Amino acid sequence: METNQKPALNRTWIALLLYTVFSGVLRKWFITGAAAKSAIFAGNLLLPLALLYFSGRDYTGKKTLWVTGIAYLSILTGLAFHPLQVSIYHGFSGILIHALFWTILFVYLNHPQFPIEGRYAFIFIGLCLIETALGSIQYFSPPGSLINRYAEGEGVGVVAMAGASVRVTGTFSYLGGFSSFSSFAAFITCYYIKRKPGSPLILPLLVTGIYNCLISGSRAALLFYLLTITVFLVTEITFTFYRRHIVRLVTSSVILALVNSALLDPFHIQYAVAAGFDSFNTRTLANQDEGINRIISGPLEPFTKKFSFKLAGIGLGATYQGANAAFGRSPLLAGIGYENELFRLVAEGGIVLLLLRFLLLAYVLSFFRFSFFFKLYLFLVIGIYSSFVFNIYGGIFIASGLCLVNQAYPYPRRYEV
Repeated sequence: METNQKPALNRTWIALLLYTVFSGVLRKWFITGAAAKSAIFAGNLLLPLALLYFSGRDYTGKKTLWVTGIAYLSILTGLAFHPLQVSIYHGFSGILIHALFWTILFVYLNHPQFPIEGRYAFIFIGLCLIETALGSIQYFSPPGSLINRYAEGEGVGVVAMAGASVRVTGTFSYLGGFSSFSSFAAFITCYYIKRKPGSPLILPLLVTGIYNCLISGSRAALLFYLLTITVFLVTEITFTFYRRHIVRLVTSSVILALVNSALLDPFHIQYAVAAGFDSFNTRTLANQDEGINRIISGPLEPFTKKFSFKLAGIGLGATYQGANAAFGRSPLLAGIGYENELFRLVAEGGIVLLLLRFLLLAYVLSFFRFSFFFKLYLFLVIGIYSSFVFNIYGGIFIASGLCLVNQAYPYPRRYEV
């Protein structure tokens, strides 16, 4: 790769992460016009194209990666100009949405050493601290306060609440993608565990990661965070090699907890975590049946839900809220709810698009330096339960997290992606 391309890729990737984190605040607090809000949101879709631009023609990966990417883009283009498509604008927006996650991964795999040199590491820690601080401000503010106006405006009652506090997530929050950021935080923690096992940052990352999941009120976010780190420890870490670091981490945790309690919790850390857990537990118990139903029936929805166009769908972008608001909604979706990502894939591109999701994910994961069992875990959890296509924040954070964790592994002398 040319010497001027690597810094450009690094800077663009960092810009993408920073923009993703702060664009939600901009759209909800500083921008009032609908057109301006849409333009800011469009930036999340266009920045990955800048990665593609700066990747250049000089690449270290296999040509099959580009061939696969072009083939996938060709299929998306065909589905964008579907005979049942509502408008050409739906098609264009659909291409950008469906290509975003894969663009980040394909660029990375063709330049597997570009992300994150040492001088950028502090940015991840900074992002975690910023998200934690901003999320705490909202969580501990009264439900009727100005900062929680989006929860009031929705009028959804207990759905927006985690106990007596407003959940820091989705529509109810002034922070865009807060729950999705927890997936990136899990990968940041895995990166430090593997790359820098003796780092004093691991414990704060674990505590803030769990805390952020709790105040989001998202059971899926907490489960993904804990399960990902647990599976990573079991499949990727050799206990005998990391034993002294693990013992040090456990010992430090116990000592710090005792000291904090002895000093009567001067920084309110124990209070914050306990309050978050109590509120999270209240919401979980109140919606236990709903959560179990989503886990079981969600993956089956593409096959069990009634829809007349499951074979080929009705065109990319047909379920995209922004395109529907601006250019009209397809009458073929009248009376049909579509929150589940797997069903939305079938609705827009049919069974073919759903199958491509899993084929591409397996293909891409095969190039990463994880163990087979961790890859299998990621394939199942990300493929079945993660929303990385229609949740723009999820797509950017999960793809970036995978790239980051891969950087924690030794770079083979004769490595070929």
